[in-house]
Amino acid sequence: MLQRCFTGLIERTGLGALNLRGSGEAFLAAASRALGTSLPAEPNTTVNRGDLLALWLGPDEWLLRMPADQVEARASALRAALDDRRVAVVDVSDRAATLRLSGVQAREVLAQGCPLDLHPRAFRPGACAQSRYRKAAILINQVDDIPTYDLQTPRSYVEYLWDILIEASREFD
Repeated sequence: MLQRCFTGLIERTGLGALNLRGSGEAFLAAASRALGTSLPAEPNTTVNRGDLLALWLGPDEWLLRMPADQVEARASALRAALDDRRVAVVDVSDRAATLRLSGVQAREVLAQGCPLDLHPRAFRPGACAQSRYRKAAILINQVDDIPTYDLQTPRSYVEYLWDILIEASREFD
């Protein structure tokens, strides 16, 4: 059976986030021990371990997404493990909202307003990038091959992003 439209657009709730900054091998080793997984080392990639998703934002910056009820404990564990280093561990849970776009036409819907090359040869599960969707700043990560994308945007843009994604999907309905 041929699916003709994208499957859906939802807002993901109950998520928390930490912004982690630091550098050096000792920092990476200590952060990995505190988190129970390594941080992504390659640009624009993610590491997903259980309830924790780590997204590479820059050479010394990661976004850690997790259920909201885990933020305080993970932040404390990181601060304790990294206490003697120059680092930043900041709760940014309230900064952004996350929309999940999923379905066979999700890539085409995103391509209408995002300048990234979203072709599977260039952007596949485990990839992430900071970009724009029309006028909204987004952090996009591809979750699976369906394809499913999580789009984080500042809370002040979430309604705008929702509306323009719905409008962009109309040709596939």
